[in-house]
Amino acid sequence: MSANPLATPAQRAVEDRAMALLRRPELERARTIVSMLWSNAVAWPSRDQADRFDNMIDEY
Repeated sequence: MSANPLATPAQRAVEDRAMALLRRPELERARTIVSMLWSNAVAWPSRDQADRFDNMIDEY
């Protein structure tokens, strides 16, 4: 058992559900579209930070 009071079976179930929702085809499609639009708009001005893009879009 974890010492963390939030680490419950119910919390784990919620996290598993959230991860499953993020893998849905329509969300993956939306991520692809947003990535394309964002990179087209700011590719040159933010070229020095391009390696951070994938992490940023995952949190978006």
